[in-house]
Amino acid sequence: MHADARPPLEFAADRPWVSVVYVTRDSYEVCRQAIEHMAAQTLAEKIEIIIVGPSPEAIGADAEQLSAFHGWKTADLPAGADAGGAMVAGLRVATAPVFLYGEEHSYPTENLIAELVKAFRDGDWSAVGFGQGNANPETWVSWAHLYAGFAPTVAPVTDGEATRLGGHHIAYRMDVLNTFGDDLADLLDNECALIEVLRNRGHRVYRIGSAVGNHLNVARMGWFLQMEFHGQRGYAASRAESNGWPLGRRLFYAAATPLVPFVRVARAAAHVHRTGRSWMLPMLGPVMFAGMWAGAVGEAWGYLFSRGTSGLQKLDFELDRETYAELNGPDAPEQAEPAGRDERAPLPRPMQPAA
Repeated sequence: MHADARPPLEFAADRPWVSVVYVTRDSYEVCRQAIEHMAAQTLAEKIEIIIVGPSPEAIGADAEQLSAFHGWKTADLPAGADAGGAMVAGLRVATAPVFLYGEEHSYPTENLIAELVKAFRDGDWSAVGFGQGNANPETWVSWAHLYAGFAPTVAPVTDGEATRLGGHHIAYRMDVLNTFGDDLADLLDNECALIEVLRNRGHRVYRIGSAVGNHLNVARMGWFLQMEFHGQRGYAASRAESNGWPLGRRLFYAAATPLVPFVRVARAAAHVHRTGRSWMLPMLGPVMFAGMWAGAVGEAWGYLFSRGTSGLQKLDFELDRETYAELNGPDAPEQAEPAGRDERAPLPRPMQPAA
């Protein structure tokens, strides 16, 4: 089954090409560093920045920094909104043909927007994702969080049609998002479920390896367990609700969740090996496995009891990530390099685009 053919996207010379949304519950400072990286894009003048926050006065946007872009605006953050609800608030005022959540703790390489535009121009894609690197590689938990959440897209990755993309690191055709109804906020908060829905409807999605978003990850085990629980609970709830699963199917999938950590850790380990870090697995494997058990509990809870407040619980980690990342944390792999490490595998550092 294929989605109905859509006309090619038009990138008009006098209009923004990509609308990038950032979210803050406080002020502009929450997203300043991420916007600084976006301002360094080779196509910065084609970007529309939208900042979703409490009010224009509370946000206190830095007009000088934002002058690098085609334009910028603010949108009100709905009361009680999670990340998906905030993204929808930004989408409603966006004017570009492509929509991207910038994420306040992801720092893209300067070619990201250019590569996204190229992919949409060259192919019939409804969504385009990109590779992820580690912006705080000091702890094993940070690497476990990265591979647990983004294993198939951890850089380096190759360009090509994909079945999975990294959540909150995906650009969409605006006209595709506008076909969704009230469930869009929940799906944008759980983009793995959204990509599944799109593919079930016949849409094609693409991954680029020539640009990378370096991602801040949580650095402590307790935080990782919470992120996994709430993330997988939201994913399961969105997956079941958007596909109209009957109670029997929900019960079946909930009963199967004890198998999920074994499947997920095996898949993640394959990508640890693919990215040249097999030497990490003796330490990284148990950390990932523990987190994925918490995720399995959350997944069962989501199938049985819906998402609850998981979206809001995740938002705390999203918007205060520098605190949870502990950028100067102890127990760094670089400081405790295992003997016999494969010398062909570089020490973990923030990554550059694939050649």
